[in-house]
Amino acid sequence: MSGFVAVIRRDGRPADRALLGRLGAPLRDLTPDRFGAWIEGPVGLVHAFLGTRDGATAGPHARGALRLAGDIRLDDRPRLIAALRDAGMPVPDPDDDDALVLAAYEAWGEAAFERLRGDFAFALWDGARRHLVCVRDGMGVRPLFYADLGDAFICANALDAVRAHPAVSNALHDPALVSFLRWGWNVDVRRSAFSDIRRLEAAHYFTVPVDGRAGAARRHWRFPAPPPLRVRDEREYVEGYREVLAAAVRDRMRQPTLALQLSGGLDSTILAATARRVAPQAGVKGFTYAATSLFDDREGVLAAEAARFIGIAHELDETPWRPLAHLDDPGFRTPEPIDDADYPHTRWWLARMASHSRVMFVGEDGDTLFSPPGVALMARTWGAWETVRRAVGYVASARRLPVLGWHLRDRLRGRPVERVYAPPPAWIRADVLARTGPQDFVEPPPHPTRPGTKWLLGAYWQDGMECDSFAYVRLPLEWRWPMLDSRVIEHVLSVPPIPWCQRKELARAAYSGALPQSVLTRRKTVLPPLQPLVAQRWVQMGQPGLSALDGPVGAYVDVPQLRSIFKVGSPAAMEDAWVALHFGKWLTSGVSVREVETIESLFDFV
Repeated sequence: MSGFVAVIRRDGRPADRALLGRLGAPLRDLTPDRFGAWIEGPVGLVHAFLGTRDGATAGPHARGALRLAGDIRLDDRPRLIAALRDAGMPVPDPDDDDALVLAAYEAWGEAAFERLRGDFAFALWDGARRHLVCVRDGMGVRPLFYADLGDAFICANALDAVRAHPAVSNALHDPALVSFLRWGWNVDVRRSAFSDIRRLEAAHYFTVPVDGRAGAARRHWRFPAPPPLRVRDEREYVEGYREVLAAAVRDRMRQPTLALQLSGGLDSTILAATARRVAPQAGVKGFTYAATSLFDDREGVLAAEAARFIGIAHELDETPWRPLAHLDDPGFRTPEPIDDADYPHTRWWLARMASHSRVMFVGEDGDTLFSPPGVALMARTWGAWETVRRAVGYVASARRLPVLGWHLRDRLRGRPVERVYAPPPAWIRADVLARTGPQDFVEPPPHPTRPGTKWLLGAYWQDGMECDSFAYVRLPLEWRWPMLDSRVIEHVLSVPPIPWCQRKELARAAYSGALPQSVLTRRKTVLPPLQPLVAQRWVQMGQPGLSALDGPVGAYVDVPQLRSIFKVGSPAAMEDAWVALHFGKWLTSGVSVREVETIESLFDFV
């Protein structure tokens, strides 16, 4: 992903090279291709360019009085280009996504943002109106941070770039930190770990006048809730899925090579088969991690079989887990705390992918997208008779019941309360909880016809995508999620849940013959209990990371109680308490602003 920074000075002085050099410095090791900058009076933009697609150009980009710096990858460009032509707007190079965004804004102003599809975060300076516009894509694939401090406004897609401004303090936002200790992520998508810095929510934008504070964020996109799609021939549902997924993959395949996280499951192998079909000349390579050091993991065998069947290169990694080993590394640092016990190996594995391609496909989250509703909700959407007819037909053909929506089996099995609804762990200090509140988990709003898809809009998903970004992995590697393409989402949400969303029947039917039977017929894998094995490995390694309890983490947690857990606690209690070690490491390594050398000498001013 490319990096960008935008700054407005309100202290009466113009933005200068030294300030932009300071703000751009945290991006230096992340986007190695080129740095561009632009200054006009109190406003400055930096574009740290990383080429990840054909047609991409270094910025900041210009069109008349408009200037744009961002990380932009558009989907469904022919639709946008046709609308521009209908509006009488001269169309720029159709492969230049940044130029298309500028043309759209010139044609429709802020109404243009509801026409954009893809992954993007950007800052756009409107010289005629004298304001900056900050925009983030619908699914929140690209992050955007900002600080509005009166005399200064700063926004960027890397937290450290905002923190590099001398007016931004190191003061912590304790509610976000307590949320991390409780859940492993921050449940408030609008806040960061720092009091001065906020996130722009997915699917929102706001404007910042040069002489005033940022306006309220406004929504430009909503999660699809399409009406039922009724067709004469059921095969149209299947072919429609193949078509929209092919379009999603094609729009993300504008480069000669592709790395793909390949498991032995359905979603990633579907993406591999689609990539081979729509771009047969591309150098596609699958990468598989198998945890064979912990259990009899068949992912590597199945993924290798799928790769041979599809006809792509494949690489398998079976490196043993070394949980929390990175916490004893004095150089380990992340912008915000991250809950990943095997993060160094994850980064090493991603570096292997980056050596093959700057673009990586991820198959998530097909499971959530295909989660079916119960029959009662389907009856309200599709009609009682249609639902009964489909349910009876499914039972006769599949020899199993469709999802009923009653959660009966979970109740009969005595399903334990999920972690997200559990009370705060006892080792969080009572005075901290009293000061911040318990940060109770709030579910995303349910979808009117597919309640399970709400998790695609939740804080957990946002946190996961952000922790995969360049600011964390520090690699020239861009993650792409074809399953989250708006066309794919709209199609899957419009088809009858029976039979097409039962065990992802739509995907299995669409790729029958394109994947090996071992993948097509494989049921969802349930991992064996790994907590005892992983905790035992950690103990055998000498419990790395315990030194994190010696630092400032004691201001938030009961250190003696945690030491007792790590000495005599159960494996599950140990693993749940690891989040405190991650947090303690971050407090000692990630809070202070690193000294950065200004990079103004690297800028190409435009």
